[in-house]
Amino acid sequence: MPLYKAAIHLRKTGPKPATFRTAARLSQNIRVTADEREFSTWLLHLGNGTTAFVRDPNQLGDDIEAPHDSCFDGLPVNDVFGNASQEQRSRVILSPKNSDCLMINEEVMSKLPGDQRTYYRMDKVLTDDPAEAERYPLEFLNSLTPPGMRPHKLHLKSDSVIILLRNISIQNGLCNGTRLEDSMVSGTLIGKRVLIPRIKLAPSDRNLPFTLERNKFP
Repeated sequence: MPLYKAAIHLRKTGPKPATFRTAARLSQNIRVTADEREFSTWLLHLGNGTTAFVRDPNQLGDDIEAPHDSCFDGLPVNDVFGNASQEQRSRVILSPKNSDCLMINEEVMSKLPGDQRTYYRMDKVLTDDPAEAERYPLEFLNSLTPPGMRPHKLHLKSDSVIILLRNISIQNGLCNGTRLEDSMVSGTLIGKRVLIPRIKLAPSDRNLPFTLERNKFP
C-alpha cells in the first residue's frame, strides 16, 4: 500500500496483505454508449492486431482503414466545439503531434470573435561563452519549437480558453491541465482571477547542439 507522510491512520494492517476470496470479473464496458460500440470494437481489434489492412501500391507498408463515422473531413473544430462558447469549456481536441495541435489552435482562434493579440517569448542559448551564443541568430532561435516547448509566438483573443501545461500552484488549483479564460473555468477555484507569470524553461533536446532557454507563459 502507498505510504504518505503525516497521513492519518485509516485502518490497521497486518504484515501480510488481506486475502479476498471473491473475485469480481468485469464483462461489460458500461462507459461505452450504444453509438460508440462499433468504434470500441475497432479499437479492440486494432490493439490485438486483427484489424484489416489496406495495401496502397504507391506507398510502403500497409494502411489501416478506420470507421468512416469516426473520421473527420478536414479539421474537427466545428464538430467538437460547435458555436456555443459554454461548450468550449468542457471539450478538448487531442492530438499525438504538436504540429497538429498548433494547426488546430490556429483554426479555433480564427473562429473566435474579437481582435487577436500576439505575445512573444524571449529566447537565448544557455552558455558561458558569448562567442558560442552569437553563432545562432535570434530569428533562428525563435523559429524552433523543440519537444516540451510552445512556439515563440502566443496568439490570444478575449474570452479564449487556455490550458496550463505546468504545475504552478497546486494549492490554488493552477495545475497541469487547468483551463482558464479571463477567469478560471475549471478546477476548485472556478471564477477566480489569477496571475500567470512567465517562467524560464530549458528542456534538453538531443537534436540541438545547444540548450535553448525560453521565457514563456506556461
